Amino acid sequence: MKTLQREQRAQISEINELGAKLKKLHENLPTEPTPEQLAEILEIEGDAPTKYFFKLHQKQIVQHQFSKFKLPDGSEMTCKTEITKEAARFFAALYSSENRTTESSRDIQLSNARLHNKITPAQRTMLEELPSSRELQDILHSFPKRKALGVDGANAEALQAVWDFTEQCYYQVLNQF
Repeated sequence: MKTLQREQRAQISEINELGAKLKKLHENLPTEPTPEQLAEILEIEGDAPTKYFFKLHQKQIVQHQFSKFKLPDGSEMTCKTEITKEAARFFAALYSSENRTTESSRDIQLSNARLHNKITPAQRTMLEELPSSRELQDILHSFPKRKALGVDGANAEALQAVWDFTEQCYYQVLNQF
């Protein structure tokens, strides 16, 4: 706590010194300041990053790093390399394909059978048909602006701009399913 107070006092005194220096520069300026004087004024007035904000940013970076990681089994990791390995293992398992077990396949079949009994024949045929190109275009225009839709990073506006060229490709991809 005392260390933090000392740092804050030092920062305040540094700011006061810079203010006095800036005031002196402004008082002694001729009608047209030299490039060196302009550069010094811009640096003091904050056009260039100040030491205070740089230190504050560095402190925030340190605060946002993992220092401890708790595993599902309750154990904790503190080594950064172990934390990185565990995160890589987790995301590799998350994004890798896994074979369905017979139980999960059976669950899917049961839920499909329940759904089959609850929808009308008209709804069933609508679900079995491919979407029309107009429906695809309506879906594309319903996406939020400036948001990436998938892993490729292309946003909705970019897809809308090239839709005339890519519409058939998207429709062919849907036909494959």
